[in-house]
Amino acid sequence: MLSMIGNSSTAIVVSSAITLDLLRGSDAAALYHAVEQSREHLSRSMPWERNIVDNASAKHYITQRLNSPLPGAKWFAIYFHSEFAGVFAIKHIDPHTQVCELGYWLANIARGHRVIDSILAYIIPYLRAREDVHFVHFHCLEDNLASINIAQRAGAVLKTKIANQLGVAKDTQYMCIYQLAIKVHT
Repeated sequence: MLSMIGNSSTAIVVSSAITLDLLRGSDAAALYHAVEQSREHLSRSMPWERNIVDNASAKHYITQRLNSPLPGAKWFAIYFHSEFAGVFAIKHIDPHTQVCELGYWLANIARGHRVIDSILAYIIPYLRAREDVHFVHFHCLEDNLASINIAQRAGAVLKTKIANQLGVAKDTQYMCIYQLAIKVHT
């Protein structure tokens, strides 16, 4: 599993129902379909969903993420019962603050099955083993209770709230930053 996070192309089998594989341009049609089936839910907290209007725009979404200039960025396709069900990301690892931000979204077919909890059970030990990661951050809009619950179940605590500038339906809500300390500081 850990080698795949580095550079290998072998899928990570998280459970009998959940698999992670590196996100690829060839996932565009499946990603577009997942967004279409989940658009109402995604539009509440994922402003990029309005830009996914066809396979070409889905491929552009993927290309932007795969070409991220941020250090440590890795993007994965989530498969739930062998069906494309969302994206999980190590969005970046800040070499100065030693903070790793994680991000994810799920299609409706995978919601309510603790898919992200299962993925975190694999990813957190990988991040803990790295010398350059001491904290994991989860950024959640204050009314995104599902994501907040995931962060809290992982052991993260609310660190701060900042103004929301995502351009989603309720711009007046705050972006909550939850922090999980994964290294003991001496």
